[in-house]
Amino acid sequence: MTAAARRRPFYLVLALLAAMGSGACGAHQGWLEFVEYHGDVDPSSPDLAFASTDDRAIIVDRARACLAALDGVKTWGWPLAAAAIVLGSAMFVFAVRSLAGNRGARRMLVQIVIAQAGLNMAQHWVLRGLFEPELALEEAKTAALARANMPELSDPEARTASAGAMVRVLYPFSLAAEALGSALIVLALTRRRTREFFDASGEALEER
Repeated sequence: MTAAARRRPFYLVLALLAAMGSGACGAHQGWLEFVEYHGDVDPSSPDLAFASTDDRAIIVDRARACLAALDGVKTWGWPLAAAAIVLGSAMFVFAVRSLAGNRGARRMLVQIVIAQAGLNMAQHWVLRGLFEPELALEEAKTAALARANMPELSDPEARTASAGAMVRVLYPFSLAAEALGSALIVLALTRRRTREFFDASGEALEER
């Protein structure tokens, strides 16, 4: 049966598009983290023109705490960021090749998706000490911005604290969603109909 006769399963298209998006996002996030580890950041002089003197002092103090936490995980953090760039880029490339019907790319993509899922878990474990300092810094910035732009708003700290509490509650679910997404992509790539489609596609290419 030729590749033309065997239609590409719709779930496979969705899985490959998801893999492309996940790969691109993973590479982009890895690059941002890599730059963060190698960039020169001076927490005493951030762009805080909108903040009052008191808010600026709080933000600078929390920025210093963030940098201290960042230095604490730098030994493992930047190699993981570099790995995220490589794996994310590879996932995007092999997802595109799989979308074109390359069965060798499908096999590689399965391995890359599994590797990226493991890398995500490793990053969350190694970098878990950054979560609270970064969230506290964002809360301080958001409260200062709200106080500067909306002076009529009462108690902006309470509002940002509520938003931060929601982020803390949702954080474990985001980890579970990432793992589930990777599992669904692998499942779609390893189903019988998927293998049959790529086998037929490969045979059609060999006949040319």
